[in-house]
Amino acid sequence: MLPIFLSNLISNNDESELEKIYKEYHGLMFYIAKGILKDHAMVEDSVSESLMKTYRNLHVLKKLTCYQKQAYIVNIVRNTSLDFLRKNDKDKVIVDDSSELLEEIPDGNVGILDGIIIEEGCKSIKEAVKSLPKPLQDVLYLSAVCELTHYEISEELGISYDASKMKLCRAKKEIKKKLAGENNGK
Repeated sequence: MLPIFLSNLISNNDESELEKIYKEYHGLMFYIAKGILKDHAMVEDSVSESLMKTYRNLHVLKKLTCYQKQAYIVNIVRNTSLDFLRKNDKDKVIVDDSSELLEEIPDGNVGILDGIIIEEGCKSIKEAVKSLPKPLQDVLYLSAVCELTHYEISEELGISYDASKMKLCRAKKEIKKKLAGENNGK
């Protein structure tokens, strides 16, 4: 059941959709927030604020697949929790980034040598993505994983449409540059 404060703020049409999301993801939301914030009250506040953000972006969530919804919600909770941490000037907490951008290679009919080459390629890409500045990582994540348009990304991150396009372009260029440098032995 949705928290009472949230039930009073939303319309009946959206309540069932948000309640379904809450039932499905509230455990994950608390887990992500707890990994960043150690104070239980701050964790609850962060999850509540994340639910409000989810409600404001319900139109975006309705278009996403199950996996995209999960990634989108994890991103909202992570960013909200980090904002809470910054606002309250607490000691910095090492974030366990369990929401990796790239997944492990699924088992399949891949030869041993091909498997090693693919695995090394994925590691290189992960390292290149992790080395990007946070704003570029966020735009890349929302575009590549959540498959959001530049309009949706600009709305989610509070940036302009052109800034979204520019940051995605920069992220791709930086990754290409890092991977090309790696292949040239730099």
